[in-house]
Amino acid sequence: PIIIYWRYVRKEPGLPFNFTRKRMLTGIMVGILGAVLWRVLEMLVYDALGVMAGGYNPGTLTFYTLLENMDVTLFVVMTFTQLFIVGPVEEMQFRGFTQDQASRALSNPMALAFASILFGASHIPIAVTIYKMPMEQLIAAEVGWITAGAVFGALYMWSRNLWACIVMHGMGNWQLSVFFIGSQYSLEPVDSM
Repeated sequence: PIIIYWRYVRKEPGLPFNFTRKRMLTGIMVGILGAVLWRVLEMLVYDALGVMAGGYNPGTLTFYTLLENMDVTLFVVMTFTQLFIVGPVEEMQFRGFTQDQASRALSNPMALAFASILFGASHIPIAVTIYKMPMEQLIAAEVGWITAGAVFGALYMWSRNLWACIVMHGMGNWQLSVFFIGSQYSLEPVDSM
């Protein structure tokens, strides 16, 4: 829809996204490093909180233990979807188009805030209908989505290139998917004494 709007309503040439080769490798490397750091820290926090709450033994939410029992077909489909569809589409929509167009009418910080809030709000329907999140969890998740949108947006403002955002978003979603799907099968309950 964005490309149709761009070409036929606005009658603009080219694509409404910045896919340049300039700093592409740097953007990809920054995206990979950011995604890995983001999710490793998140797993450590979740693991620590789960242990403190008495839900399971330490070390059960490591990335490798989550992969042990996962179905290979599901893993491949999930990998393709997150890396090549969800990450690129959301980044083209929210950073490449929404934030970029908003920055033409608003200051950069306001455009960043606008795109980040829209990014967070776009996740509400799936959180309510698919994940069936209770209100407290939805509010916490919304803060996380808006924050992630702000990080992606700041990265886009710095690089003016979508590659770092696409890679970080796609890898981050992929790691999160592995974490949540794998955790359904791999958690070890706390040993009873």
